[in-house]
Amino acid sequence: MYLCKVEHFTSFMKHIVFIALLFSCIPAYSQSKASIDTRRLMDRGWQSDETHTQGKKRNTPSQIDLLAKVTADFRAEWLTSRGIVIGSRAGNIVTLRMTPERVPLLDSCKGVVYYQVSHQVAPECNEMRADTRSDSVQAGYGLPQGYDGEGVIIGVTDWGFDYKHTNYNGGGQNNRRILRAWDHFRLAGPAPEGFTYGTELVGYAALKEAQCDTSGLYGYGTHGTHVTGIAAGRGINGDYAGQAPKADLLMCSFGLGESQWIDAVSWMKRVADEEGKRLVINSSWGMYTFSTLDGTSLVSQAIDSYSDSGVVFVTSAGNNGDVMFHLDHRFEGADDTLRTTARSFTGGVGNELILWGEAGNNFAAAVGIEHDGVLTTGPFFQTAAEGYACDTFLTAGSDTAWYNVIWEAANPLNQRPHINFEIKNHSGGRWHLFVTAESGVVHAWNLNVQQNHAGNTGYAFESQGIDGYSHGDAAYGVSEPGCARKTIAVAAHQSDHYNTITEQMQSGALASFSSHGPLLGGGRKPEISAPGVNVVSSLSSFTTETYPVVAHAISGGRSYPFTRMSGTSMSSPAVTGVVALMLQANPNLSVDQVREILFTTARNDSETGPIQAGGEISDTWGWGKVDAYHAVLAAIELLSIDEQRAKRMPPSVYPNPATQRITLRTGSLQPVRVTIYSMDGRSVWNGTAGSEAELDIDGWRHGVYIVCVRDNESVQTVKFIKQ
Repeated sequence: MYLCKVEHFTSFMKHIVFIALLFSCIPAYSQSKASIDTRRLMDRGWQSDETHTQGKKRNTPSQIDLLAKVTADFRAEWLTSRGIVIGSRAGNIVTLRMTPERVPLLDSCKGVVYYQVSHQVAPECNEMRADTRSDSVQAGYGLPQGYDGEGVIIGVTDWGFDYKHTNYNGGGQNNRRILRAWDHFRLAGPAPEGFTYGTELVGYAALKEAQCDTSGLYGYGTHGTHVTGIAAGRGINGDYAGQAPKADLLMCSFGLGESQWIDAVSWMKRVADEEGKRLVINSSWGMYTFSTLDGTSLVSQAIDSYSDSGVVFVTSAGNNGDVMFHLDHRFEGADDTLRTTARSFTGGVGNELILWGEAGNNFAAAVGIEHDGVLTTGPFFQTAAEGYACDTFLTAGSDTAWYNVIWEAANPLNQRPHINFEIKNHSGGRWHLFVTAESGVVHAWNLNVQQNHAGNTGYAFESQGIDGYSHGDAAYGVSEPGCARKTIAVAAHQSDHYNTITEQMQSGALASFSSHGPLLGGGRKPEISAPGVNVVSSLSSFTTETYPVVAHAISGGRSYPFTRMSGTSMSSPAVTGVVALMLQANPNLSVDQVREILFTTARNDSETGPIQAGGEISDTWGWGKVDAYHAVLAAIELLSIDEQRAKRMPPSVYPNPATQRITLRTGSLQPVRVTIYSMDGRSVWNGTAGSEAELDIDGWRHGVYIVCVRDNESVQTVKFIKQ
């Protein structure tokens, strides 16, 4: 560290104003394979930003979790012989744990091309089954059988699990569906085989004794309990059931970091392989800071690798659709400057301003603080400049505001120039952001930073009516891990509902909070939508948080409550449960087939618009609303002909009795001939139908009708009553 005098660049080529500031700059290390934020922590002795800049001192952490990208000649034994623990491996991404003084050894290890500290993550926070059509799937209408997820494993990576809740692991022997749980915060052990931390709970007795996961950063929460119930809960007295109420479950209360999450995936995959069952993993959490936001991050690469081995990933798209926390600008010359103000987060550490440019187009950025009408601006930091990090402060009136900045000309994962400002809480004032470049597009995001340096809540960029200043938008809002190419990123909408004024069913609108796409680099997310507004599911009976209870079950003298929650955290497990139904119907589906089926069978209505007909994905709805019924039908269609015949169900009609319209489910996945006869033998309707047909019977006489369904091998009949 050293003190220096810096030049305040108002643009690359414009006039230069000199100001004297006291701040520390960290020089670049040309031989380091570490990410810029990892190097910053190493140089500070692994002290966090607020302890460093505010003169505080905390104990250096005893263990550091990292991710590394490796090549085929990676020498794992070279690391393990030096006391470094290798956790899991997903393709060319490995998780590592070591003492701080061993981290520099990674620069000397053959086969390690890049490494980063494990970044922190945060959670994304009865009409659902009807909206998704999973009620028809569970009932087996027009299907070879009812489907409920039996034989499929749903993995939930989250926090706040009630292991005893009757929604999925209580109330009788038939509902003990948690196979195992891994609590990263429980220190007693034993850890799962191959890992050195946390406690693995195997079987009902161990789970019952533990009762719930350990209180972590989010206390005795309930997020994981609610999410699990949506995906796989059995409900209460026939209400509030999840999508796949007989699926087996794996739960992991992971340690808030990317590397721990990848370890959780590795553990779940191993258990699923041992059980001989397909696995779908739900992740209702999000992260923006230090993510590339374009699908090239190490987490995204790990997801794509596990997807290639058959694991299906479903993730929430994020909850920033109603926040103008993003902006972008195309620069056209050295005199072009982007100006805006950034709304502040008053809790936790402060705010993170994240900036990404285009490969080969460097840019510069500065922040300023306005207090009592006086604006003080700090230096411009150039992505092409030497060094990579600085800590400094600005003084405006009586307000002293600390911030730090890191920068790089070409991120090793995507070659884009990149700047991050971390702004500390302060007594008042308004932050300004200035960006300048000669060419190219620069994107910026404004996020909160919690005490653990996680943060996924957006804060607005605002013009404040200042001439030449720009206002933010809600575009490019999907967070990690939803950016991964092969994960299914889920938006949220309100369930279809009955309008008491019009006395008609009304299509559910997109949730205002549901994050918008696309991705940096042009990728299209989210890809599908599911109900995520006021969804009723299980509430942990151990939570220290307060929620309004809408129902509860009693078992063993204990009350197990249910509550409503909203968020893409709720829509993601709805799709996870649908995937479990698909995998039960056809365990041979590849991940690509699961994705293709979900997207091509998504339903469009008056709210989504004709997305499927237009052939172009929406940046808000994806391909539309998830349709479990037609997704399961399509999954069955990919079975062999012999398997289809074995699973064929007889035809059915509903409603029955009927007054105006009927839906005929033929029980066949191929076109069949249909004839409907009155009881006096007259043919009143004939034609060809696929798996399902809707008929208008409003003008038909009252009485009993016989439906004959013919294919090349058989004739099947079903009766219905016209009232």
